Amino acid sequence: MKHIVSCQLYAYWNRRRGDQAAPDRSAIEPYDLGAMLVDTFLLDLKSTNSANFRFCGSNIAMRYGRDLADEDFLALWSADDRKSLAHHLILMADDAVAMTAGVVAETAGGGFTTFEMVLLPLSGASGCDRAIGSFVRTGGHSDANPVGARIVSQSLRSMRFLTPRTEPFMKAPDRSIPPPPAPAMSDMRRKYGHLVVMDGGKSASDAV
Repeated sequence: MKHIVSCQLYAYWNRRRGDQAAPDRSAIEPYDLGAMLVDTFLLDLKSTNSANFRFCGSNIAMRYGRDLADEDFLALWSADDRKSLAHHLILMADDAVAMTAGVVAETAGGGFTTFEMVLLPLSGASGCDRAIGSFVRTGGHSDANPVGARIVSQSLRSMRFLTPRTEPFMKAPDRSIPPPPAPAMSDMRRKYGHLVVMDGGKSASDAV
């Protein structure tokens, strides 16, 4: 991930999940997101054939020229991208893993803009049935003119899971446990006659 919003949202999601693979959706508080809220969105993943927007941040709404709430997330993409995204959303929900994607979009002004998208699963009563995400500009056509920068089409350029799907969720190691004590100097010496050999391959003469 490159954008600060992507990193901050992932860090918040990571803190909220605690010992679980994905946080409970009730653990996500809008006021915790602060300035990130304008670049975030919430998806309903209950259907395998669609992923409807439940919430759309104001910056995202500006980029599309409308509020995307209640619209189908997959409908924003081409047929090939839609199929790929639908497959990855199922894997994300089944395995409770985060994913990120690179996006390039054509604008109404005839330019191109690049975006970074992050999708993070949220757990509900029936498993991971929602996802919180962010969609932030990383380069390309300037968005100083919102009308000219409005997205008219978009396509995927990369997509990957942030952690291997095959690995179970593991807690971070407990850094509070002190490392084992270093061996005493006397344990590191070996005497052979009048010689003392130190670990590490070096030797020195020493009077006995």
